Amino acid sequence: MITTIVCQRLAVRWLNCLVVGGLWVMCVAQGAEVDTSPVKFVAPKSIFVDDLKTGKDPFFPATTRRSEKIAGSTSTQTSVPAPSKNVFDHLQLKGILGNSSRRLALINNHTFEVGEQAEVKTLEGRLNIRCWEIRNRSVVVSFAGESQRKELFLNEK
Repeated sequence: MITTIVCQRLAVRWLNCLVVGGLWVMCVAQGAEVDTSPVKFVAPKSIFVDDLKTGKDPFFPATTRRSEKIAGSTSTQTSVPAPSKNVFDHLQLKGILGNSSRRLALINNHTFEVGEQAEVKTLEGRLNIRCWEIRNRSVVVSFAGESQRKELFLNEK
């Protein structure tokens, strides 16, 4: 019973395909014009309006980044804030890697080699620091352009 129903449906589908194919062949045989030129697709240009009054960041609705970016200066340089006296407290030595000939220090999730200078993220913002020396259990660092150096120690747990 079920197989006869399935066979009937397949036969109807094949018949439909033959009829549609036959109609197409007849149109082509009669000389109907068929446009064979490639279709050129032109994507619409997206326009984004960044207006503080009409919207907010959908992923971070409480952020103040947008207002600072729009209301701020047009300078493309990111300014690194001058370090305060307690900024060294926000630097954390998380690990020392390598052997005695080539050591690496992990400070605030950024890897440093002796003499390397880079920006690290802290609670005070991004700070530009320089690694002067990597010892067995500590690292000597300073802020870029300043002479004051600070020794950071590994946390003993």
